[in-house]
Amino acid sequence: MFRVTCIVALAALLAGAAMAKDVSPVEPSGGNPFTARNLMPTDDVCDVLGTIPIPGTQNNGMTFDGQYLWVVTNQFTPCVLYKIDPETGNLISQCTVPPPWSSYSLGLTYDSVNNTIWGIDFVNNLVTQVDMECNYISSFYTAGLGLYNIRGLAYDPAEDALVIGDTGGSSSAGKCVWVDRAGTPTGRQCNTSSVMQWHMGMEFGPSGYLWCNDDDINSDINQLDVSGPTAAEVTVCASPEPFNIPEGLTLDAEMYLRQNTHYGTLIYTIESGEIAGDTAYCQVTDVWTDSEYYLPGDEIILTVKWKYFFSGAGSPGWSVPEDFLVGGGLGKEPNGNPRFIQNTMVYDVEPGTYEEMFYFTVPMATPLGTGVGGGGHVWPYWSGPFQPEQHIYLEHNLCIIDVYTPPEFLIWERDPTPISGQPIGDALTAMGHTWEFVVNLSDWNLPDHMGLFVLLGIFSNNHVFMPGPDADAIVAYIQGGGKVYMEGGDMWAYDPPYMGAFDFGPYFGIQALGDGSGDLYTVNGVANGLMPGLGGLSSPYSGENNYIDELSPIPPAELVFQNPSNMDQIGIAKGDVGKTLGTSFELGGTNFVADVVAEFVAF
Repeated sequence: MFRVTCIVALAALLAGAAMAKDVSPVEPSGGNPFTARNLMPTDDVCDVLGTIPIPGTQNNGMTFDGQYLWVVTNQFTPCVLYKIDPETGNLISQCTVPPPWSSYSLGLTYDSVNNTIWGIDFVNNLVTQVDMECNYISSFYTAGLGLYNIRGLAYDPAEDALVIGDTGGSSSAGKCVWVDRAGTPTGRQCNTSSVMQWHMGMEFGPSGYLWCNDDDINSDINQLDVSGPTAAEVTVCASPEPFNIPEGLTLDAEMYLRQNTHYGTLIYTIESGEIAGDTAYCQVTDVWTDSEYYLPGDEIILTVKWKYFFSGAGSPGWSVPEDFLVGGGLGKEPNGNPRFIQNTMVYDVEPGTYEEMFYFTVPMATPLGTGVGGGGHVWPYWSGPFQPEQHIYLEHNLCIIDVYTPPEFLIWERDPTPISGQPIGDALTAMGHTWEFVVNLSDWNLPDHMGLFVLLGIFSNNHVFMPGPDADAIVAYIQGGGKVYMEGGDMWAYDPPYMGAFDFGPYFGIQALGDGSGDLYTVNGVANGLMPGLGGLSSPYSGENNYIDELSPIPPAELVFQNPSNMDQIGIAKGDVGKTLGTSFELGGTNFVADVVAEFVAF
């Protein structure tokens, strides 16, 4: 999701919108570039509109201060607060929470009256107030209020009070309790047990309804009417990452929901349907092409996604906007202006989100390897002295005029403290192989590649791989003859039975014997018939060393790596259906990365 400021004249747009890099122009296709039609909205409440990254993992609560997102992470003790740019996910600053606030902050909220942040300490049943630099202001314990399992926190502007979510340790005893800033109950509470189970992130919207993550079997997002003694369900949205534990939930300046999960590394932007007073704007939210690579003569379909938002009666002098000029462009002239723009006039537009497609043809003389940028704009026909907020131009590097050659190997590094991915890539490069890091596995067709490296980390800096399309894709790739290396310290023995993670063991010929401990100081290769080049290897181990899973091969799989200090089996190869190598240590913590990569490539 990208947002930049609107310009109220097309001439101003053309004068100021530079593409991200120099490219050869792309000629538009023939036909009338200017058409007119009516539109219907494409977005509904609960639609996921985009994502931004989070600096770390093991994230808990989240709030918005009117300009920045704040996320508290349990990756460190005491917890750390991240101040994040809501547009890019860039880390602005961070600070460590002060005592007595310590860990598991399952609720975070911004107090707009005092410009402070309040956070929950789930372990200690504590609520603490800090300033915007994490300096301590006040705190109160909730056990004396009969609240022993506090799991959500929100500031209620209508009551000028804090609302604490509590379950009392039971999924059937949930409630919300209103307290003042000293922790004194106001006398108001609402039973939520009939509509949800475990409160997590909470936020009141302008509608007066309470949005709340629910860490139940469905891991959904609930919009609740809490005006009475018993909550009533208004809206239910599916969580984008239901298996990663929904945590923080807040509303941003444009009333989009923002949600993060405990094990995930993304903040999701979700349509809420909330409106905030007299507000109006138009905005290009995304642009994309129908492919990443094109050849000369191909048609490029450029889609511009845009939103029109209008609420309230409007300031004096406004007229209700109904008509918009929407355009898309490709290429770049020497002066920096978009080379070609096509425009469409749309009439009688109701507030909503829309998509418009534009068609361009790649000139036959375009050199292979040419990168093409593109963008979109929307120009509203407003009138009156008080112009509403306007957003107009968004640009991307979109596609390449070239013959696409997939990289031979993919490296998917989900470890939040990575040490293996880059050394593996360097080894592949030294061997003359091509490779790329994976961001979203669904973007790749695995059979197009010679092999996949999946790096999950060691507890507590590990990724829990839950069931879903990504796991299914890897299994299908292996069963189709694909080659996969996978490493992780908890993924074999602990995560499947205790965290609900996907069990890759059967597909790697691995039986997990135990959760292990932090006793790995040397890694030895073991003589075997599948990957014989590993047999003579030995290296000191400097990777993360905690709960190194103890493994055993399921025939015809074979043992290939061992801990010489106690003979624990920590690496298993399998070659009957697909080619797999699974380890419970980090390859980047050894000095034989290149040898293992070479043997894996030859496997």
